[in-house]
Amino acid sequence: MTPAHRRYLLLEAFLGAAAANAVINGAIGWLQTRRVPVLPMWQVPGIASDLAGTAFGVTFGTCVVMAWTVPREVARGKLTPLELSPRLARLVGFLPARGWRRSLRLALLSMLVFAPPVAIALTLLGVASLARAPYVAFKAAFSAVEGAIVTPFIVWMYLAELVRE
Repeated sequence: MTPAHRRYLLLEAFLGAAAANAVINGAIGWLQTRRVPVLPMWQVPGIASDLAGTAFGVTFGTCVVMAWTVPREVARGKLTPLELSPRLARLVGFLPARGWRRSLRLALLSMLVFAPPVAIALTLLGVASLARAPYVAFKAAFSAVEGAIVTPFIVWMYLAELVRE
């Protein structure tokens, strides 16, 4: 991995994705709760169901955006294709090639990986509901953390595909 890859993955795929997801999902949370002063934990609509939707949406949206961003960055010379380690190549190998199927599969996986542990942790901490402002802050923080985790992996996948092409 080159210094350009590391810089891109840190500044744009990690920090940039965290900031973008925080802003986007904070705004969505604010709009969702215009008429809802308190959001319950285990009802629909509620915190747990929104965690699942947010986890799905962050990853799905990232896959869609990176499908055109990464090749564009390579064409502009900002990045070069990247060979994956054998271990990461095996992990990526279980995913369909580019497209909607990959985005859907990764989004479903993210929904299962990110939402349940957080919902269970909130429940164990005694959170039965959240008022609007704390909920919006929580949604923004949750999406920022998820975006920072999944985006570098997704960028790696697209850079590796460019090597195979």
